[in-house]
Amino acid sequence: LVAPGPVLHIPNKAAMNMYETDPLTGQRDTTKESGKQLILNYCFGHGKSTLLLCPYTSPSAYINHSRKPNARVVWADDTTKNHNADWLQEDVEFLKQQEAIGLSLNFVATRDIRPGEEVFIDYGREWEKAWKKYVKEWKPPVDSDDFAPATTLQKAVLQ
Repeated sequence: LVAPGPVLHIPNKAAMNMYETDPLTGQRDTTKESGKQLILNYCFGHGKSTLLLCPYTSPSAYINHSRKPNARVVWADDTTKNHNADWLQEDVEFLKQQEAIGLSLNFVATRDIRPGEEVFIDYGREWEKAWKKYVKEWKPPVDSDDFAPATTLQKAVLQ
């Protein structure tokens, strides 16, 4: 076991949408989507489903993407606290009614991982394609005159 992963289930992934705000009223304009919540990068979902499963354990945030992974994701077993295996047979409507955490994932090694070695899972081709598109199209926010990319800041710290 590399890391356990209790899962926050989000029945409607539209909850991850961000919207522009009217400068006069401070109200969100739900007709003007401005992006997605960053946590979406750490969630599992399917393009044809509204459901998102978001692990909320610190170690899982450090597991990155590779086409040559050294770990994989599996459902936790029945002995894991707060994991209800019977929920896996239910639909999104059932999950909408649940107000508590009831699912867990495990990140497990597929081979021995050396101390200090980075842990990778394969996020899939769809994620990889979306990430490349994001990187290509990303621009700093309009009001960020002092913006510096993380790579610039890292170089300054390492000098």
